[in-house]
Amino acid sequence: MRVSLAACYDDAPPLAAGICNHRERHCRFGLRGNDGSAETDAVALLPQAIRNQLCVRASYNRGMVIPAPHILYTCHDAPFVDAVVIERNGGAPVEAKLASFGVAGLKSIAMTVEAFVPFAGLDLSDPRYAQPIITQLEPRRV
Repeated sequence: MRVSLAACYDDAPPLAAGICNHRERHCRFGLRGNDGSAETDAVALLPQAIRNQLCVRASYNRGMVIPAPHILYTCHDAPFVDAVVIERNGGAPVEAKLASFGVAGLKSIAMTVEAFVPFAGLDLSDPRYAQPIITQLEPRRV
């Protein structure tokens, strides 16, 4: 799949692919797939967010969420991402836990400049990860 950079909503030059050089907390600079679908956008952007340990911002089930994506995988030939929700509709969740999101449901997805610490509860031996994994969080070496 070929992706191209979408235009930033402000005219600041990008710091890196998919990240804007503006002072806002959230970034609207994202990757756009050739077919322009939300699923293509998410599948193109999520591996980059996982590799760089950056949160994303998206609309999901008519609400705004900021998840920290940890693993992108397929289940029944559909892409899913497991992530820790940092913020939902403007508020922090009661407890930090890994949630599964159908990638097709993530609308208006964009990478933020907000880094995250990997969730200790991620268990890669979980049976749901027996399906092909597209991208997973790699521990950073110090």
